[in-house]
Amino acid sequence: MRRPRPLAVSAVLVSLLVACSGAQRRALRPLALAEADYSIELSAGAGHAVPVELELRFPAAPEVLRLGFTPRYAFVSPHAPLLRAAPVFSGPAGRLEGVRAVDPFTWELRRPPRRLIVRYEVLLDHRELPGVAGRDEYEQPYLEADHGLLSTAVLLLLPQLEPMRCRVRLALPPGWQQRSSWPAEGPWLVAPSALAARNDLLPVGAWEEDRFEAGGFRGAVLYAPGQRARLAAHAGVLEEVSACLIDWMGEPPAPAFAFLFPRTEGRGAGGSPKATAMTLFLGDEVLPHGREFLAHLGAHEFFHLWGRKDLPSPPELRWFEEGVTDWMAYQACQAAGGITAEMDQVALERARATVAAVAGEGLSLAEAGGPAFFEGGAAYSLCYSGGMLVGAWMDRTLADAGVGGLVSFLRAWKGAGGRATRAPAPSLEELVAAFGDRAGAEQAAALRRLAVEPFGTEQADACLGRAAAAER
Repeated sequence: MRRPRPLAVSAVLVSLLVACSGAQRRALRPLALAEADYSIELSAGAGHAVPVELELRFPAAPEVLRLGFTPRYAFVSPHAPLLRAAPVFSGPAGRLEGVRAVDPFTWELRRPPRRLIVRYEVLLDHRELPGVAGRDEYEQPYLEADHGLLSTAVLLLLPQLEPMRCRVRLALPPGWQQRSSWPAEGPWLVAPSALAARNDLLPVGAWEEDRFEAGGFRGAVLYAPGQRARLAAHAGVLEEVSACLIDWMGEPPAPAFAFLFPRTEGRGAGGSPKATAMTLFLGDEVLPHGREFLAHLGAHEFFHLWGRKDLPSPPELRWFEEGVTDWMAYQACQAAGGITAEMDQVALERARATVAAVAGEGLSLAEAGGPAFFEGGAAYSLCYSGGMLVGAWMDRTLADAGVGGLVSFLRAWKGAGGRATRAPAPSLEELVAAFGDRAGAEQAAALRRLAVEPFGTEQADACLGRAAAAER
């Protein structure tokens, strides 16, 4: 999902060392350009506005300050934040005038005081947005009588300054618990990263919990009321696919992470990873094959965590981020025993049929990743199905070249220090070049054609021809 780009701010960050007579030297945290404390008051049950008070402090106030909500946090996002009224900005002398709305998500003020208070109320009506029902409930925030799922993207009006220190204090209904993966400082939850402040999930209330460890990674599976009885028999596969991918990639993507099963009415299966948590759901109709669905879904979403989530790939590489990830997920499922090789081949044939059904649109994979992707239809299908077929082709091509297959390539691309972890975001041409460094110039040219020329049955068959030769 796209996120707002912080304002460019020039700053020199110095780690301070304090030495005391006869005492050890102690390293203090680097100076932040802003410290933001959010106090959020929650009431049990749907239909309540959520009051938020932000206290913002600056070591040196900027000349111009912008604050904004994250515009796109889910597959379906509103065209403006769902607020009861515009935020109210106050300083030590009272309410501030001259605050300018830059766009529906962003406000700007000049010469702010070094201590600023902002108050606003968020309406958690996101599950009622057009297009959400039956499709996107699983990653939308909500509150019910006994629990809730909060989204930092819709609750936190963030200063567009980095580095920033962000803390959240939740005033919960009696008996409710907070289940966040964030570290705590007394009553405050501390955002572990700027990404977590911009787009993460904070479960509160009566969630049930299972824990596991895999390769130095601490995982938690959280179930909203009623979900543990439905899904606990299948959820153990999340530990298996997590351990498999951690082994393949050489390190965990984060020290700790939560897999959340919120209350949802959706059909089929779906998932979405955020900074320290992901949401997952399985509809009743897929439960007879729940382990297989959850193995693939969990592996797909978990693999997304490698690379930099705050540095999303450009639209021309969405087929790579979604479709090639899907191919990797099927391989992890086989390794973990979530699916069989026969099911893997069925998935490839299904992908070919999907490509054939949308080939008349004349889209290339690079074009399919543009704005039309978020509307569903041909572009969405092509990124996943066409991208998965190309992933299978890349895997076989790399194996034929004797350079370790796709796992080795993706470990170098997305792992620590890989191109996908460094700004600016990598381009299609950089991906093609990196592939050519391993597979050769001829195969690099073939990959580029697969990405930029209209993708139809001929291209799908070419990918399947190579994939079919793989020894499984």
